[in-house]
Amino acid sequence: MHGSDLPATIEKVARVMGSLCKVTMGLLVLPVARNSVWSVAFGLPRSIFVGAHTVIGNCWVLMVLVHVILMTVACNSVGRNVLSAFPENYSVGLISATASFSLVCVGIFAREKMRRKYHELFIATHVLSMSTLFPAVLWHADGAWKFVLGGASLWLMDHVVRFARACMAVQCKDAKFMARHGEVLRLAYVVDSGGKICSHPSSKRPKSALLHGMGQHVYLNVPEISQLEWHPFSISSAAEDRVTTHHIKSQGPGTFTGRLHDLFRQAIDEGRLSKVRVNVDGPYGVPLEYQRYEKIIFVAGGIGITNIHSSFKTLYVLAKAGLLPVTRVHLIWVAKDPSYFDMFQDTFRIVGRDSLHARFKVSCYVTQEDNLSGQHLSSSGKSSSAGSASSSNQSSSGKHGRSSGYNGAPGNGNLNGGVPIELGRPNLLRELVGLSAYGMHALVAASGPPELRETCHRLAIKCGVDFQDECFQL
Repeated sequence: MHGSDLPATIEKVARVMGSLCKVTMGLLVLPVARNSVWSVAFGLPRSIFVGAHTVIGNCWVLMVLVHVILMTVACNSVGRNVLSAFPENYSVGLISATASFSLVCVGIFAREKMRRKYHELFIATHVLSMSTLFPAVLWHADGAWKFVLGGASLWLMDHVVRFARACMAVQCKDAKFMARHGEVLRLAYVVDSGGKICSHPSSKRPKSALLHGMGQHVYLNVPEISQLEWHPFSISSAAEDRVTTHHIKSQGPGTFTGRLHDLFRQAIDEGRLSKVRVNVDGPYGVPLEYQRYEKIIFVAGGIGITNIHSSFKTLYVLAKAGLLPVTRVHLIWVAKDPSYFDMFQDTFRIVGRDSLHARFKVSCYVTQEDNLSGQHLSSSGKSSSAGSASSSNQSSSGKHGRSSGYNGAPGNGNLNGGVPIELGRPNLLRELVGLSAYGMHALVAASGPPELRETCHRLAIKCGVDFQDECFQL
């Protein structure tokens, strides 16, 4: 083309694929901004946009490979290589090197298993490859700026906002280890001006809890662990609480959460908790639009209770003040270990003492009988052996007579707040079927293991009610 002696058809297709590469590069950075107008406009969680970024990235990789292969075939057909075919275009060698490096980074380090296991390496290679590729594309491809600069500008603005938020001073107020063997860290802190970006000097900014909505999360960075690594954690405190809290479960030695636990254990022992530097970026996520619903059922599995508790407690505070249109809120929490339930016993005690005319209800389920110790039984005289025997019969009948994988079980004890503990799994179909009459004015919000969320999603569709998946992705 333009006097080229390459095969016209092959070169034309190759250049079309190159143009499509420019378009996909422009779209590639739009979904990944944490401060995204798209999330606000469409009311969708960031996990959806991370999925879209992954799909667009895979399309870009495919188009780059097709473009390179076709240009190589076209050049070889006239006895040349790509570099000698365009001797006056010095950008060919540059774009070949940067694109090859980007393909390696995306093809290896951006895969989900690698991204989660070596997150810091993923961030470093991802940023480095994109920061070298984008300038090379602008030099190599005519008119690429029309497609690339828009998304790149939004990406840059997003990082400026994130940097400004990360500069807010954070003061750790408390750190406690909870649940059995201390596998959950309760971290409490306050932030300058509640996390609002302002021009006042840091010394004049009052520290308070982070301003956030129901069900939101933040990204935490601890420089003593990693300068680059930011991890998302759900906010477990209510919007009205005086401190912001996270309940963080250790994922084992060597992981970010495992090192976080070790750091705060050491800080507590050395009496330097307030000196541990923590950077906070957030909040993010679409807040719960509770005004749309008459009935809400929260379903949490294990440590997935964190953001669910934030929403549940905030709704209770609103109802107490007479500001809640929702007529019934039911929290169902399933855990392997009943010691998890003690993490929020203060909230359960308040709700147990005053359920606001049965508008609020809490149901706790233990799935492993061996973990149910005497301290979690009520004083009514029920023994764990009696409860487990009836639970065994219930589970046996449930295997043959229930369509849901979450079967009910008889009561086995009470928490300190008077909330009953059930041995077994909840019958979610029975709980959700009552919402059918309310249609899309009823909500099922689930957080926890994928199997639990998928079950809730399937049953919500079956009952014709709205569903919200309370999860996020790195």
